[in-house]
Amino acid sequence: MSHDFYTLMKRCLWGAIGIFTVLSGLYAVETFKILNDHYCGNSVFDPLGAILNWAATIAFASSLGLVCLARTGIGGKWFAEISGIVVISITVCLVRFGIWYHAVHLGGHFEFSNEIWWL
Repeated sequence: MSHDFYTLMKRCLWGAIGIFTVLSGLYAVETFKILNDHYCGNSVFDPLGAILNWAATIAFASSLGLVCLARTGIGGKWFAEISGIVVISITVCLVRFGIWYHAVHLGGHFEFSNEIWWL
């Protein structure tokens, strides 16, 4: 395959990781604004569930794609490692926030693992 195809593939994979990062950042900013107010748990958990169920899964698959490209010598090893670190770090932070919010604000009314399919 041509060099242009692999360049496009790497850009698409990084684009998916970038979208996940931006969505997570926007979620953090908006949630921080309403955190001390009394809102329904759905206003916090519905976006979190969507990000963790869809965006995190796609970002993780994109990171694995970058690792596969790096193993074949097409992509950079450091970039693949950085993508994995970014995706895993953000995902862990979001899961920790969800567990904390569930324990502190909702008092255990439902299982957080029921909201996220891969937990």
